[in-house]
Amino acid sequence: MNLNSIPCRVLLPALQAMVLSACTTEQIRDALQVEADNVTVNGNTYLLYRSDSPFGEAASTIQQRFPNMKEARKSDSPKFIDSHPAGVNHAELKGFGVTMVAHNGGLIPGADDIEYSSARVDDPNLLFFDKGRSGKYKEWEIIGMGYSMPYRPQDRPVLLTRTQLDPLNPFTLLPSDPLPGVVHRFLVHEAGYHNLLNGEFIHATDNDLTNAAINAGKSIYPLGEHIIDHDDMKSGGANKKRHGRMWTLHVWFQPGTGRPVVAETDPWYRSVNGLTVPDVAFYDVSN
Repeated sequence: MNLNSIPCRVLLPALQAMVLSACTTEQIRDALQVEADNVTVNGNTYLLYRSDSPFGEAASTIQQRFPNMKEARKSDSPKFIDSHPAGVNHAELKGFGVTMVAHNGGLIPGADDIEYSSARVDDPNLLFFDKGRSGKYKEWEIIGMGYSMPYRPQDRPVLLTRTQLDPLNPFTLLPSDPLPGVVHRFLVHEAGYHNLLNGEFIHATDNDLTNAAINAGKSIYPLGEHIIDHDDMKSGGANKKRHGRMWTLHVWFQPGTGRPVVAETDPWYRSVNGLTVPDVAFYDVSN
């Protein structure tokens, strides 16, 4: 079968892995127009997913469940904590707002014990809020969501619209229905530390790796080449929490409609104040 003779919009839903070699980036973007429109924001063009697409439906569900910071703080399943605490306050990051991350209930919440996304499109482990100038959590509106997963350079992550039971083992869930195209948009979030006193992110260098990691041939450089897990890094001490290198994808909600777009930072610039995120914090290794 000659894959190049089959329209990409037919191949994408069922044969995503094969499509990567059969379709160009432009063809993939064209195929995605089935469930998305182009939108230009501040001079940049993005895919704006339609409300009735799997991505759009997931975005609507999350916005209804966590319309503001107050509701996110009340959640127990999952439990969300501040990803960038600044003492007793919530640090705001330029282009991101206030970031809340799911965690697994460790005694000292922080980057050490984040809970990764299951890869289901309706299961983000990151929530972004616009702090604005209000001190009331109920007025910090949700502006986006995100997904992070352990970094494995040989395994490109995908988002799934659902899961199904393994017919041979009814207690085991199998992934199904990959969300087309999203595989191309995951970025690498660099290993590093979250400063608990001021909320800043400090990216890791080789000086932060354990002797065991160095002896195993691991290095921060070249960026994205090695798996850098939590245990490969030295402890940050009482005032810094570490996390390893991970895949991440950020989704932002269009003002007024709530429809989602995928971008590293908020295209609508709703959080222009706060801390500047280092350029090396997120980068693309898809090329």
